[in-house]
Amino acid sequence: MMKNAGTKRAGCLMLCLLMLLSLTLSAHAEEMTYADTIRWDAQYDVVVVGFGGAGGVSAITAADEGAQVLILEKAPKGDEGGNTRYAGQFVATITEEQLPAAKAYFSALRNGFDTVSDVMIDVFCEGLAKTHEWLVSMGMNADSFHFPSSEHPEKANGFAVSCYLPQGTKFTDEFNGEYWNLVRRNVMTRSEKIDVWYNSPATHLVQDPVSKAVIGVQAQRGDTVYNIRALNGVVMACGGFENNEEMIECYTQNNKLYPIGSLYNTGDGIRMVQEVNANLWHMGAISGPFVGYLLADSGRMPFETMDQNVTAGLSMINVGPDARRFTDESQKTRHGHVYYNGEYFQQILFDEMYAIFDEACRLDGPIYKGYSADNSEEVAQGIIVKADTLEELAQKIGLDGDALKNTVAEYNSNCADGTDPYFFRPADKLVPISEEGPYYALKLEKGIINTQGGAERNENCEVLDLDKNVIPNLYSAGEFGSIFSDIYQGGCNLAETIISGQIAGRNASVAKASLPALTSYIKVEQPAVGRLTFAEDQDTVFEATGANEYIGVGIGVAEITVKVTMDGERIASVEILEQTETPGISDPAIVQMPSRIAEAGSTQVDIVSGATKTSRGIIAAVEDALSKR
Repeated sequence: MMKNAGTKRAGCLMLCLLMLLSLTLSAHAEEMTYADTIRWDAQYDVVVVGFGGAGGVSAITAADEGAQVLILEKAPKGDEGGNTRYAGQFVATITEEQLPAAKAYFSALRNGFDTVSDVMIDVFCEGLAKTHEWLVSMGMNADSFHFPSSEHPEKANGFAVSCYLPQGTKFTDEFNGEYWNLVRRNVMTRSEKIDVWYNSPATHLVQDPVSKAVIGVQAQRGDTVYNIRALNGVVMACGGFENNEEMIECYTQNNKLYPIGSLYNTGDGIRMVQEVNANLWHMGAISGPFVGYLLADSGRMPFETMDQNVTAGLSMINVGPDARRFTDESQKTRHGHVYYNGEYFQQILFDEMYAIFDEACRLDGPIYKGYSADNSEEVAQGIIVKADTLEELAQKIGLDGDALKNTVAEYNSNCADGTDPYFFRPADKLVPISEEGPYYALKLEKGIINTQGGAERNENCEVLDLDKNVIPNLYSAGEFGSIFSDIYQGGCNLAETIISGQIAGRNASVAKASLPALTSYIKVEQPAVGRLTFAEDQDTVFEATGANEYIGVGIGVAEITVKVTMDGERIASVEILEQTETPGISDPAIVQMPSRIAEAGSTQVDIVSGATKTSRGIIAAVEDALSKR
């Protein structure tokens, strides 16, 4: 009995000790959160994934709200900007008086789809009424070109929308991206509040398993993975999936679409938000496909589509793999949508498509911008295939010769009758193809401007999960989950970067409540976290080495740094120290402008044709250098 009693006392004592230990551990654990279990490498108030228009506006807005912001950008410095960099720079706008009409118009553009709520339409249109105000506040000339721009006047109140083209944008031989540069300059001027990591793709979101709040981002930099804590919010502004062949196949039923914009839009963000159970929407909504041609060695298409660049003669037809026509070749596509029986739909295109034309069409002018005046260089290079007969031409491009002859004969008969019974090409555009050779064929490809799909968001730009609940601290902006579910209005993707970027950046910057504790994790020792910068990402600091040497920085397509050497009051030489301008397009300005300025001894020189933005950026850099004398 004594032994049993002792055993019982020992057991009770052990139980008490265990209970006490458990209470102690629980009390300690209740002080911990899931975030405490992660070794963080850096910490910011807001992390923005993607440095395009939407990411830039989100970062600017969050910084102006007082937040410390990090932008993670997949592309190297000089290639950032996403699709905003390559867009036409038209920014949609409306007046306050047009609000009711605009709301009706954008409701009609949903075309019966009900994914986008009336509240979101209201918020978007109210934002449109303020785009001009925001642009001016960021430094845009208030007198920038303004013009009506309703893309679908057949819809209710289709007159409501107009666009601004920021001053400095010119459709010459380059897309100088004035709206993009406006955003980029404003990010740069906030360098005390905004860090940018280039060559640093985000790979995963860090989500608290209890609250489901997104508390950080993992980013890959070389072989190293960094855990970056986001105290208040993460903004997904990483664009679409134009350059991801698998996603293109899955969501658009095309096996290949060539982008006109960024080659870095590969759908990384879509995979990331799926990992945190975000709902996806508008995945099949695209601006495309359109008929175009591939820029040599680029993987991209030019902004101009076939219908915009075909010569005035139009003795040209487009044929598919069966050697038959498939469209009105003169029809202007509306962001890849064409007219069918009273409505606009995505056009059906083929993997094998050719433009067929005659000698008169070849001699009339460049088939595409950048081609030689009579297209002879492209013929010599084999880009344009030449043959003496239609049968020979068909054989060279792998089509049925008899079918091609019959197609041309039928088309010429339609021209004689002044009617196109199948595709309704206007009579004044029905120009026959010559009955005598030579004949020509140009291989056509399918292009895409951008995708609209991504994480579903609400009017606060909060990302929703599969049950339509808000995922705490996670936001999206821009074309990554755009409001456009069907028909798109030109100028609105850039406007959406402003509208959604402001909303997302503002809401992401708001301090959030503490996360609930996790009792099943053990706290690890935390390093000191703060801003983590990388020297190679920062602007190189150049120093003048002589008494008459001065360093200046200007903005072309990107930053341009120059060294100016003075001979008394005269400019003796200009040396470009660093630039990340568009290769090929900007090269003539990079080569010619320094010598022009040195020869003139002044910045009052002619710019280089076709490289306007770069030329002006070099002049601005030289003037900046001169201001430091």
